[in-house]
Amino acid sequence: AQTARNDGTVPDVFGDSWQTVRTEGKWSGERINRKKSGEPYWELATISSINNADDLTTHYLVELEEITRRKETERELTESRTELQHNHAALHSLFNQVAASKMEWESTMDCIGDMVILVTGDGKIKRCNKAVREFSALPYQEILGAPWREFLNLHGLNLPQELSQGCEINHDSSGRWFFCTSYPYTDNQQNQKSGFVLTMHDFTRRKTVGDELESAYRELKSTQAKIVQQEKMASIGQLAAGVAHEIN
Repeated sequence: AQTARNDGTVPDVFGDSWQTVRTEGKWSGERINRKKSGEPYWELATISSINNADDLTTHYLVELEEITRRKETERELTESRTELQHNHAALHSLFNQVAASKMEWESTMDCIGDMVILVTGDGKIKRCNKAVREFSALPYQEILGAPWREFLNLHGLNLPQELSQGCEINHDSSGRWFFCTSYPYTDNQQNQKSGFVLTMHDFTRRKTVGDELESAYRELKSTQAKIVQQEKMASIGQLAAGVAHEIN
């Protein structure tokens, strides 16, 4: 710290700060100064006015503190904060993209008429589409985590133990027919089987049409057999009539 008398003989290196000291009695600010070697450094300057009651003169106390290290730390903190904000914005954007992709995929699965259930390795329902929720009349959160076989049995779908080849099951209460198939689900990170995907395709209309066609086919065969029999009887009758005529 040093004292200076601002009588015009001291260089006014602090510019307009002297006017602030005269009016307010004190001034403080940061500035860049240079060492004798020319190397710049930051310093905190504080100027205070001191009134001498004896000779009614005013002196000024100038305090200089080097704050280069502090300014460097502030700069590093500012850069780190800016980088963190940038990374946070990028991460937030990535999360939004993932959420949008997840919502898009779920919306796509909800457009499928087949029931689709993702089952974990321990037999719990991890995900399902809208068709499953509508069939069970349960909200999504009540379905998640439920044992898949117990869940289906509860709603009248009794599946056999082996599903890899597919099977047909009938839902008694609604009369609907489903073709069920399971596909192994593999974790891409661990490359290990971690569950399976169960699909249930409603083919009630196709089965109904098939049964109607089969019934019509059986009826047609029966009618054809009757016509053939009638033709045989007619032929025998004509033959008998011809023989009787020759005998006569």
